[in-house]
Amino acid sequence: MIAIKIDRKTCVLSQGKDCKNCIIICPMRVLGVRDRQITALRPEECIACHCCKGSCPAGLDTIDIETLGPLEEIPRMPLQPIWNGLAITLGPLSLRSPLIVASGPIGRCAYGWIKAMASGCGAVVTKTNTPVPWPGNPAIRILFHGQDSLLNSEGLPNRGMEATANDLKQVKRFHPGLVLIPSLSAQTNEEFVQMARLFEDAGADALEIPLMGCPNYRPGAPITKGPGFNEPAEAFRLIKAIRKSTHIPIWVKVGQNVANGLAAEEAGADSLLVRFDSLRVTALDPSTGKPLLSQIRGEGMLTGPYSRLIGLRIVAEIASQVRIPIIANGGVFSGQDVIDYIRAGATAVELLTSIIRRGMSVIPKILSEIETSLKKEKKNSLKEIRGESLHYISPRIERQERR
Repeated sequence: MIAIKIDRKTCVLSQGKDCKNCIIICPMRVLGVRDRQITALRPEECIACHCCKGSCPAGLDTIDIETLGPLEEIPRMPLQPIWNGLAITLGPLSLRSPLIVASGPIGRCAYGWIKAMASGCGAVVTKTNTPVPWPGNPAIRILFHGQDSLLNSEGLPNRGMEATANDLKQVKRFHPGLVLIPSLSAQTNEEFVQMARLFEDAGADALEIPLMGCPNYRPGAPITKGPGFNEPAEAFRLIKAIRKSTHIPIWVKVGQNVANGLAAEEAGADSLLVRFDSLRVTALDPSTGKPLLSQIRGEGMLTGPYSRLIGLRIVAEIASQVRIPIIANGGVFSGQDVIDYIRAGATAVELLTSIIRRGMSVIPKILSEIETSLKKEKKNSLKEIRGESLHYISPRIERQERR
């Protein structure tokens, strides 16, 4: 189902140098060495996270991951059975589980969408799309840190809105049960509206609009960058423009900006994506002292379990002030992590780092842990625990009239 092609001419190991970055970073141990060459030993286990590409020091063309054959020939993976009590509603959209794959490497290709949904996710957010294709930052741009964390400076690599919209249209034709949410990034309201219409016509179930843009972009990137849309007045105008142009739900990624959350709600957003803005960090090679990431100054974003406790505070703060559903994001590795976010006021939870570090099997494991916990408490659904911690940690604040 997946083809993994390796260009021997550019592979560092094939040239006699000691490099196994792609083997080390692959969470599913798909790649290995055979006859001193990198080889896909178990391509059927690939989850299309594209970490191997991002870790290759020779550049982005050394490793190519693609879906074999037309999408209609991809077997319809049976959806994991899920307890009915895990179903949720985000505005007008119903999901079979509260787990959503966050925008990132897994969302770059149709295979990743299909495999994540088959594993038990309620929806998948695609890799953020720009109006035209963009290569992102040069490798090395993704690294593992510790047991469960990740450093990345991807810089929003994507194939452009037309290519993603075409894949989405084909996937929805042959796999209509998948819930797919394109993530959009552009520089003007007009470009956002154009993209929104394109993806709605392609069959998108909702749209994700990240107001804060990408923290790792390099000069010339055709992407959202602050302050711009990351100001309440501009955010209001942008979401209002998209709302007037489309009929599908709009999820607005506001980070930890309460003012933007209020503005997006007033403009017609259906849900808010709330998360802690990841720490900017630099990792050094202990043998040379040089930065391990190739971005300017070796900077990247750190994601992992550490962000969960900060995320809980932010979710509670925003949940106390808005009426629309909240999608939490940050540090989700267990069923208890999800339950904590729901109790803090979230309706659903996005995850990505845990899937990259532990593979797709983490999805059914988390769902099973949630089900076991709720049944132990004699709860029939997540709705019964939603927001129950708010009166302890974040009293509801009187909303003021906004213009």
